[in-house]
Amino acid sequence: MTGKKKKAGAALTRSPFLTALRDQFFDAETDAPKWPTADSDEGRARQAARQMPEALKAMIHAVNSRKPPRGKTKEGSALARVKEAAKAAHWPGTSKSAPTFAGNREMFRYFEVGCAIDIMMEAWFRSGGHGGGEGWPNGGGGKH
Repeated sequence: MTGKKKKAGAALTRSPFLTALRDQFFDAETDAPKWPTADSDEGRARQAARQMPEALKAMIHAVNSRKPPRGKTKEGSALARVKEAAKAAHWPGTSKSAPTFAGNREMFRYFEVGCAIDIMMEAWFRSGGHGGGEGWPNGGGGKH
């Protein structure tokens, strides 16, 4: 076989929304996490624990209502980053979904929500918020 072998599911995890979201949580050049922003490991853990549920709730509501995520945001928060990514990708409304899910757009949107949480967890993990920064389960630098 010549060339690089593509990862199974790579197209699924590179939707316009997930690409925009990853850009919100990781630096494009260095791939360093841009969130959470607290100064200490303990602070990052508290910030992630407080902000991720807010972002999850907003994404689920967005899928259910077929309208962009809502909610009060603080600059740099997880929800603010989700809202920016949704705006850039026209999500959940007109953003493209993978051909595999052509008959079930809503299911794909929920799949994206799950991937979005994984992106946030990876950002928190790699920020040192858990006590370390290497070895995220998908091999690190998952590039959803």
